[in-house]
Amino acid sequence: MSTFVTLVKYSPEGVKGISAERTKKAEALLKAEKGKLVSAYGLLGRWDAILICELPNEKAALKVAMQLSKLIGATTETMVGLPLAEFDQLAKGGRQSKKK
Repeated sequence: MSTFVTLVKYSPEGVKGISAERTKKAEALLKAEKGKLVSAYGLLGRWDAILICELPNEKAALKVAMQLSKLIGATTETMVGLPLAEFDQLAKGGRQSKKK
């Protein structure tokens, strides 16, 4: 599984629909793609929320991002996340370690 970080900016209509029920629907989108919500936070500033998710691959992440935008009425920006130890190793040109 890969980790993806999604930043969320609600439209005015999207803000009106914020609810625990809609959050459950968003989690169901992830589960449908064999993923899971690791954590989520509301934010102050330019972005309204951040989601940290695990998904099998980039295609699943793209599908979830598109469906999520429609469901919650928001603009999203999704990035792949690497554990810092792996990031450090890759940044210095080394081989990444294999997961067991």
